[in-house]
Amino acid sequence: MLFSTQFRASQVVRLCDKARNFISKGLEIQRCGNFYKFLINGKSLQTPLGNTLQTTHPRIAQHVLSELLSRANDPLLRFACIPITMLLAECLDAPSSLEIHKREHIQELLDFDVLLNFELDELTQPLGLESLSQLDKLGYIKDMKLKTLQTSCFLPLLHKFKNVYNVPMPIYNISLSRPQQPDEIVNALQQCMQKYPIWKCILIRRVQAHLRSIILAMLVLEGHVDPKEAVRNSRLEETYQAAKWGVTTEFRETERQLDALLRAARLLHALLNDLEH
Repeated sequence: MLFSTQFRASQVVRLCDKARNFISKGLEIQRCGNFYKFLINGKSLQTPLGNTLQTTHPRIAQHVLSELLSRANDPLLRFACIPITMLLAECLDAPSSLEIHKREHIQELLDFDVLLNFELDELTQPLGLESLSQLDKLGYIKDMKLKTLQTSCFLPLLHKFKNVYNVPMPIYNISLSRPQQPDEIVNALQQCMQKYPIWKCILIRRVQAHLRSIILAMLVLEGHVDPKEAVRNSRLEETYQAAKWGVTTEFRETERQLDALLRAARLLHALLNDLEH
Protein backbone atom coordinates (compact mmCIF):
# COMPACT_ATOMS: atom_id res chain seq x y z
CA MET A 1 0.00 0.00 0.00
CA LEU A 2 1.06 3.57 -0.53
CA PHE A 3 -0.72 6.18 1.56
CA SER A 4 -1.53 6.40 5.25
CA THR A 5 -3.51 9.12 7.00
CA GLN A 6 -1.69 10.40 10.08
CA PHE A 7 -3.59 10.34 13.38
CA ARG A 8 -2.11 13.56 14.76
CA ALA A 9 -2.56 15.55 11.59
CA SER A 10 -5.84 14.52 9.99
CA GLN A 11 -5.39 17.06 7.20
CA VAL A 12 -2.31 15.38 5.75
CA VAL A 13 -1.58 12.09 4.01
CA ARG A 14 1.94 10.72 4.11
CA LEU A 15 3.64 8.47 1.58
CA CYS A 16 4.13 5.15 3.33
CA ASP A 17 5.38 1.84 1.94
CA LYS A 18 3.25 -0.22 4.32
CA ALA A 19 0.10 1.80 4.75
CA ARG A 20 -3.24 0.37 5.81
CA ASN A 21 -5.15 1.72 2.86
CA PHE A 22 -4.52 3.05 -0.62
CA ILE A 23 -6.46 6.18 -1.53
CA SER A 24 -7.18 5.93 -5.23
CA LYS A 25 -9.34 8.96 -5.90
CA GLY A 26 -9.51 12.64 -5.11
CA LEU A 27 -5.89 13.20 -6.16
CA GLU A 28 -5.24 16.67 -7.58
CA ILE A 29 -2.62 19.40 -7.98
CA GLN A 30 -2.97 22.63 -6.00
CA ARG A 31 -1.15 25.82 -7.02
CA CYS A 32 0.22 27.72 -4.01
CA GLY A 33 2.24 30.73 -5.15
CA ASN A 34 5.19 29.34 -7.08
CA PHE A 35 4.64 25.81 -5.80
CA TYR A 36 2.57 22.92 -7.04
CA LYS A 37 1.35 20.70 -4.22
CA PHE A 38 -0.72 17.52 -4.19
CA LEU A 39 -4.02 16.90 -2.44
CA ILE A 40 -5.86 13.64 -1.77
CA ASN A 41 -9.49 14.35 -0.94
CA GLY A 42 -8.41 17.80 0.21
CA LYS A 43 -5.54 16.51 2.37
CA SER A 44 -1.95 17.54 1.72
CA LEU A 45 0.33 14.78 0.45
CA GLN A 46 3.61 14.52 2.34
CA THR A 47 6.95 12.78 1.87
CA PRO A 48 7.90 9.79 4.09
CA LEU A 49 9.66 12.20 6.48
CA GLY A 50 6.69 14.54 6.71
CA ASN A 51 7.69 17.31 4.30
CA THR A 52 5.11 18.65 1.87
CA LEU A 53 5.45 16.96 -1.52
CA GLN A 54 5.80 19.93 -3.86
CA THR A 55 7.68 21.36 -6.82
CA THR A 56 8.00 24.66 -8.66
CA HIS A 57 8.13 22.93 -12.05
CA PRO A 58 4.68 22.33 -13.63
CA ARG A 59 5.92 19.41 -15.76
CA ILE A 60 7.30 17.62 -12.71
CA ALA A 61 3.94 18.10 -11.00
CA GLN A 62 2.13 16.61 -13.99
CA HIS A 63 4.51 13.65 -14.15
CA VAL A 64 3.98 12.92 -10.45
CA LEU A 65 0.21 13.20 -10.82
CA SER A 66 0.18 10.93 -13.87
CA GLU A 67 2.42 8.40 -12.15
CA LEU A 68 0.21 8.21 -9.06
CA LEU A 69 -3.01 8.03 -11.07
CA SER A 70 -1.59 5.27 -13.27
CA ARG A 71 -1.06 3.10 -10.18
CA ALA A 72 -4.47 3.71 -8.63
CA ASN A 73 -6.18 0.63 -7.20
CA ASP A 74 -2.98 -1.42 -7.34
CA PRO A 75 -3.06 -3.57 -4.17
CA LEU A 76 0.64 -4.46 -4.54
CA LEU A 77 1.86 -0.90 -5.01
CA ARG A 78 5.29 -0.18 -3.54
CA PHE A 79 7.71 2.72 -3.71
CA ALA A 80 9.57 1.09 -6.62
CA CYS A 81 6.42 1.50 -8.73
CA ILE A 82 6.44 5.31 -8.47
CA PRO A 83 10.08 6.31 -9.09
CA ILE A 84 9.52 9.95 -10.08
CA THR A 85 7.40 10.59 -7.00
CA MET A 86 9.87 8.92 -4.66
CA LEU A 87 12.93 10.61 -6.18
CA LEU A 88 11.25 13.99 -5.74
CA ALA A 89 10.35 13.06 -2.15
CA GLU A 90 13.93 12.00 -1.44
CA CYS A 91 15.24 15.32 -2.76
CA LEU A 92 12.83 17.17 -0.46
CA ASP A 93 13.74 15.00 2.54
CA ALA A 94 17.51 15.34 2.06
CA PRO A 95 19.33 17.14 4.88
CA SER A 96 21.11 20.33 3.86
CA SER A 97 24.21 18.93 5.56
CA LEU A 98 24.47 15.96 3.20
CA GLU A 99 28.16 15.41 2.53
CA ILE A 100 28.39 13.09 -0.45
CA HIS A 101 31.40 15.13 -1.62
CA LYS A 102 33.72 13.94 1.17
CA ARG A 103 36.92 12.56 -0.29
CA GLU A 104 36.85 9.31 1.68
CA HIS A 105 33.25 8.69 0.58
CA ILE A 106 34.12 9.14 -3.09
CA GLN A 107 37.14 6.87 -2.73
CA GLU A 108 34.94 4.20 -1.14
CA LEU A 109 32.43 4.43 -4.00
CA LEU A 110 35.25 3.95 -6.50
CA ASP A 111 36.68 1.03 -4.51
CA PHE A 112 33.44 -0.90 -4.90
CA ASP A 113 32.47 0.31 -8.38
CA VAL A 114 31.35 -2.70 -10.43
CA LEU A 115 33.11 -1.32 -13.53
CA LEU A 116 36.47 -1.33 -11.76
CA ASN A 117 36.37 -4.85 -10.37
CA PHE A 118 37.11 -7.27 -13.19
CA GLU A 119 39.97 -9.25 -14.67
CA LEU A 120 41.28 -7.87 -17.95
CA ASP A 121 41.19 -10.20 -20.94
CA GLU A 122 43.70 -9.22 -23.63
CA LEU A 123 41.40 -9.24 -26.64
CA THR A 124 42.65 -8.98 -30.18
CA GLN A 125 39.29 -7.70 -31.44
CA PRO A 126 36.29 -6.13 -29.70
CA LEU A 127 33.17 -8.28 -29.52
CA GLY A 128 29.82 -7.25 -30.95
CA LEU A 129 27.61 -7.28 -27.88
CA GLU A 130 24.77 -5.05 -29.05
CA SER A 131 22.16 -7.81 -28.65
CA LEU A 132 22.77 -8.15 -24.91
CA SER A 133 19.66 -6.05 -24.37
CA GLN A 134 17.59 -8.85 -25.97
CA LEU A 135 17.23 -11.27 -23.09
CA ASP A 136 15.89 -14.05 -25.31
CA LYS A 137 19.09 -14.04 -27.39
CA LEU A 138 21.79 -14.46 -24.76
CA GLY A 139 22.86 -17.96 -25.71
CA TYR A 140 25.90 -16.83 -27.67
CA ILE A 141 27.66 -15.51 -24.53
CA LYS A 142 27.24 -18.56 -22.31
CA ASP A 143 30.44 -20.18 -23.59
CA MET A 144 32.52 -17.02 -23.18
CA LYS A 145 34.75 -16.39 -20.22
CA LEU A 146 33.26 -13.84 -17.85
CA LYS A 147 36.42 -11.74 -18.05
CA THR A 148 36.06 -11.60 -21.85
CA LEU A 149 32.51 -10.32 -21.53
CA GLN A 150 33.40 -7.78 -18.84
CA THR A 151 36.43 -6.49 -20.72
CA SER A 152 34.39 -6.05 -23.89
CA CYS A 153 31.67 -4.11 -22.10
CA PHE A 154 33.51 -2.22 -19.37
CA LEU A 155 36.56 -0.84 -21.18
CA PRO A 156 34.55 1.34 -23.63
CA LEU A 157 32.63 2.81 -20.68
CA LEU A 158 35.83 3.56 -18.76
CA HIS A 159 37.30 5.28 -21.82
CA LYS A 160 34.09 7.31 -22.14
CA PHE A 161 34.32 8.35 -18.48
CA LYS A 162 37.97 9.30 -18.99
CA ASN A 163 37.11 11.51 -21.97
CA VAL A 164 33.96 13.11 -20.53
CA TYR A 165 35.61 14.15 -17.26
CA ASN A 166 39.10 14.67 -18.69
CA VAL A 167 40.76 12.36 -16.16
CA PRO A 168 43.29 9.52 -16.38
CA MET A 169 42.08 6.02 -17.17
CA PRO A 170 40.63 4.48 -13.98
CA ILE A 171 42.54 1.54 -12.51
CA TYR A 172 40.64 -1.75 -12.58
CA ASN A 173 41.57 -4.85 -10.61
CA ILE A 174 39.72 -7.91 -9.35
CA SER A 175 42.10 -8.59 -6.45
CA LEU A 176 41.04 -8.15 -2.82
CA SER A 177 43.56 -5.33 -2.35
CA ARG A 178 41.72 -2.63 -4.24
CA PRO A 179 44.02 -0.20 -6.07
CA GLN A 180 44.04 3.47 -5.16
CA GLN A 181 42.54 5.54 -7.95
CA PRO A 182 44.59 8.44 -9.34
CA ASP A 183 44.17 11.69 -7.39
CA GLU A 184 42.96 13.38 -10.58
CA ILE A 185 39.90 11.13 -10.66
CA VAL A 186 39.01 11.55 -6.99
CA ASN A 187 39.59 15.31 -7.23
CA ALA A 188 37.43 15.61 -10.35
CA LEU A 189 34.51 13.76 -8.76
CA GLN A 190 34.89 15.70 -5.52
CA GLN A 191 34.79 19.02 -7.38
CA CYS A 192 31.70 17.92 -9.28
CA MET A 193 29.88 16.98 -6.08
CA GLN A 194 30.85 20.22 -4.38
CA LYS A 195 29.42 22.38 -7.14
CA TYR A 196 26.30 20.30 -7.80
CA PRO A 197 23.00 21.32 -6.14
CA ILE A 198 21.80 19.00 -3.39
CA TRP A 199 19.09 17.45 -5.58
CA LYS A 200 21.66 16.34 -8.15
CA CYS A 201 23.82 14.72 -5.47
CA ILE A 202 20.71 12.87 -4.25
CA LEU A 203 19.95 11.58 -7.75
CA ILE A 204 23.55 10.46 -8.25
CA ARG A 205 23.57 8.71 -4.89
CA ARG A 206 20.28 6.92 -5.55
CA VAL A 207 21.28 5.79 -9.06
CA GLN A 208 24.73 4.73 -7.82
CA ALA A 209 23.18 2.60 -5.09
CA HIS A 210 21.11 0.69 -7.64
CA LEU A 211 23.78 0.38 -10.34
CA ARG A 212 26.63 -0.25 -7.87
CA SER A 213 28.72 2.21 -9.87
CA ILE A 214 29.40 5.93 -9.39
CA ILE A 215 30.89 5.98 -12.89
CA LEU A 216 27.73 4.58 -14.49
CA ALA A 217 25.52 6.83 -12.35
CA MET A 218 27.21 10.00 -13.54
CA LEU A 219 27.37 8.89 -17.17
CA VAL A 220 23.72 7.89 -17.34
CA LEU A 221 22.38 11.03 -15.61
CA GLU A 222 24.37 13.28 -17.93
CA GLY A 223 23.04 11.42 -20.98
CA HIS A 224 26.29 9.75 -22.05
CA VAL A 225 24.93 6.23 -21.50
CA ASP A 226 21.44 4.90 -22.23
CA PRO A 227 19.50 3.52 -19.24
CA LYS A 228 19.24 0.03 -20.76
CA GLU A 229 22.99 -0.03 -21.39
CA ALA A 230 23.61 1.09 -17.82
CA VAL A 231 21.35 -1.62 -16.40
CA ARG A 232 22.98 -4.32 -18.51
CA ASN A 233 26.52 -3.33 -17.55
CA SER A 234 25.69 -3.03 -13.85
CA ARG A 235 24.23 -6.55 -13.99
CA LEU A 236 26.69 -8.13 -16.40
CA GLU A 237 27.58 -11.03 -14.12
CA GLU A 238 23.88 -11.72 -13.49
CA THR A 239 23.32 -11.59 -17.25
CA TYR A 240 26.15 -14.07 -17.78
CA GLN A 241 24.53 -16.46 -15.31
CA ALA A 242 21.13 -15.97 -16.94
CA ALA A 243 22.63 -16.92 -20.30
CA LYS A 244 23.74 -20.22 -18.77
CA TRP A 245 20.72 -21.08 -16.62
CA GLY A 246 17.86 -19.11 -18.12
CA VAL A 247 16.16 -15.74 -17.65
CA THR A 248 13.67 -15.79 -14.78
CA THR A 249 10.60 -13.65 -14.19
CA GLU A 250 12.36 -12.11 -11.19
CA PHE A 251 15.35 -11.20 -13.37
CA ARG A 252 13.11 -9.41 -15.88
CA GLU A 253 11.16 -7.58 -13.16
CA THR A 254 14.35 -6.37 -11.47
CA GLU A 255 15.60 -4.99 -14.77
CA ARG A 256 12.24 -3.38 -15.55
CA GLN A 257 12.26 -1.56 -12.22
CA LEU A 258 15.88 -0.47 -12.65
CA ASP A 259 15.18 0.85 -16.13
CA ALA A 260 12.13 2.75 -14.86
CA LEU A 261 14.18 4.26 -12.02
CA LEU A 262 16.94 5.42 -14.37
CA ARG A 263 14.49 6.98 -16.81
CA ALA A 264 12.71 8.73 -13.94
CA ALA A 265 16.04 10.01 -12.59
CA ARG A 266 17.07 11.30 -16.02
CA LEU A 267 13.73 13.02 -16.50
CA LEU A 268 13.84 14.63 -13.06
CA HIS A 269 17.47 15.64 -13.64
CA ALA A 270 16.59 17.35 -16.92
CA LEU A 271 13.58 19.21 -15.51
CA LEU A 272 15.29 20.33 -12.31
CA ASN A 273 18.29 21.40 -14.35
CA ASP A 274 15.94 23.65 -16.35
CA LEU A 275 15.02 25.46 -13.14
CA GLU A 276 18.70 26.13 -12.44
CA HIS A 277 19.20 27.96 -15.75
